Amino acid sequence: MKSRVQIVALFLFLAGASLASAQGNGQFAKGNQEYAAGDFDSATRDYEESVRSGNDTPNLFYNLGNAYFRKKDFGRAILNYERALALDPHHPEAQANLRIAQDEARALELIPTKLERGLAVATQNHYAVAAAVAFLGSVLSDLVPSA
Repeated sequence: MKSRVQIVALFLFLAGASLASAQGNGQFAKGNQEYAAGDFDSATRDYEESVRSGNDTPNLFYNLGNAYFRKKDFGRAILNYERALALDPHHPEAQANLRIAQDEARALELIPTKLERGLAVATQNHYAVAAAVAFLGSVLSDLVPSA
């Protein structure tokens, strides 16, 4: 009797795991269709749902990275390309797209203006001393009688 219960429990566990995997694969396929149609918001939602249902394949993370890249969310694109490479270090498309996403993310970095570059020659301490000297100069100039 005990072995039957164990067999039934094992069967139910495997059936549940199979159903979750099938649902995740369905979300992945749906995400692929939406990506192909240019609906990157829906594609990312479906890929993320596929991840939550237990799928963690390199191609899923690669596709998710591509969808985020198309949405110009380079941070999440980089994260998912790296997840794909963690599962398959020799995924050539993920390697190439990771480099492209990193380059795009660097392009968004702020370039300092001439004024910012000029002010960067001194430290905060230099500016604090200059401010203190200017303050003391203004106080002392009020104390000196005018001629």
